[in-house]
Amino acid sequence: EQLTRHAASLGLHWRALALRLRANEEINAELYEPALAHATTALGLYAQCDDRDGQITCYCTLARVSTNQGHFAMASQRLTQALALADSSNEVEILPILRRAVAAADQHAPDQALVLANQMLTVSRAIHDRGAEADAYTVLATIKGEQGQEIDTALSYFAQAQTIYTDISQPKGQAAVLGRLGILHASLGNYQQGRRLLEQGEAIYKAINNARGQILCLYRIAVIANDVADYATAKAAASHGLTISEAQDNLYYNSYLLVELGIAELGLDEAAARVHLQASVILSRAPSDDPDNLVKALSWLAVACLRDGDLSAAYQSCVEAVTICQTQPERIILQHPDYWVRSCVARASGDEATAQQYLTLAYERLKQNQQQLEQRLGRYADQSWLNYYNDIPVNRATIAAYERDEWPAYASPSPSSLRVTQFTTTDVIRPYSNRLI
Repeated sequence: EQLTRHAASLGLHWRALALRLRANEEINAELYEPALAHATTALGLYAQCDDRDGQITCYCTLARVSTNQGHFAMASQRLTQALALADSSNEVEILPILRRAVAAADQHAPDQALVLANQMLTVSRAIHDRGAEADAYTVLATIKGEQGQEIDTALSYFAQAQTIYTDISQPKGQAAVLGRLGILHASLGNYQQGRRLLEQGEAIYKAINNARGQILCLYRIAVIANDVADYATAKAAASHGLTISEAQDNLYYNSYLLVELGIAELGLDEAAARVHLQASVILSRAPSDDPDNLVKALSWLAVACLRDGDLSAAYQSCVEAVTICQTQPERIILQHPDYWVRSCVARASGDEATAQQYLTLAYERLKQNQQQLEQRLGRYADQSWLNYYNDIPVNRATIAAYERDEWPAYASPSPSSLRVTQFTTTDVIRPYSNRLI
């Protein structure tokens, strides 16, 4: 405040500097609106005194504000403006801002992450920063693979990133590539190769004492193993991940690991499934957590309750899942397994009409998802992939019930069934996410 007041009477450069420093302090305090105003004013002052370096720094400051606010398109625009003024010395300053923007967008806005990662690739090549170049290739490959665009390009980018990480002896980067490449191969139906790559990535993370990386690899192993009914592997991976998480006192991923552990135990017909799924539900109810994971946990908890013959608890789990979907439509991406589980609960309760409505929704979503994936994967969506897709346990069960009226035993109506009257087929339905996994 004092610096701003004293500098007001000085030249434009010093006034701009004071405002820019103030904006940085406000960013650190998460006061983004005043930071935006002060950085914008400073930018104008730098332009008046023809200070190119000052303008570039202000564009970077504005990009930081946009990134922290989740406005990634605006962040990309600000960085483009900075790059238009920059030479190689300024690009060194811009690159860390690009890195942060790419990392944030990769989690929340893949389309914008693609734009930012291309900018990062260009800058890193220009200033010969090979680590940043490999990071950019990794993000580009991941997004292209997840969106099913240019699979061959994605594989090529992964290979280039891995070569660079090996050349510069960066094991964390090598492990990241192996993990992401494993996820891609699994989504293409190559379970064994995907699992092998994820295991290699987990081993590297273990060697460099990166617990978070280990947990993420183990979680993904559990997910892809459950998808091919390799429940023993899924259980072992999820259990190992939970052990590491608890040893590190880092419980963020526990709700995700517990869902996969519960699904595996259901597949192995183990009583502990219900306990672990209930624990995941409790953890996932935290306001900061992922509602998609909560709905998934509730759906599989309903299956566990049906297997225990506890129809009332299964019904309550489904009601909670329906309520979440209706109250948070902007955050929930409904999947066909959710409808499949609801159809099973409705059928077990004796409400055949509602069961058929939900089964139809599940089957239609299953087929729509198949068509979307076939379009995205192109030549990779061959007969082998289709067999993999149709053989995912919940997909196989949905097809059997819809096409052949073959239901699992736990969905059989019992004499003491409750009629499910609160379920409706007007639940908010959103298009599928672009991401394959």
